Amino acid sequence: MTAAKAGPLSGLQVVEMAGLGPAPMAGQLLADLGADVIVIDRRTGERIDKDVNRRGKKSIALNMKSEGAVNVFFSLIEKADILIEASAQV
Repeated sequence: MTAAKAGPLSGLQVVEMAGLGPAPMAGQLLADLGADVIVIDRRTGERIDKDVNRRGKKSIALNMKSEGAVNVFFSLIEKADILIEASAQV
């Protein structure tokens, strides 16, 4: 287990669904203030590790068409204080 992050939001658990727009920035601000942020990436999508909005976040890639992955997802959000999801229509 790692040491707790320092900051006013230390101990806050955040789950962020990977996406576009303001969601990654919101997650980044929460992480910078000490929240524990985990990003859920699409299993088939391209992951960009050099994105500045990934600083201080953890990530997991899930195939949401798999029942096992859906169970992991629900387990994560069950323990979270905040869920960030931003759908983008293309």
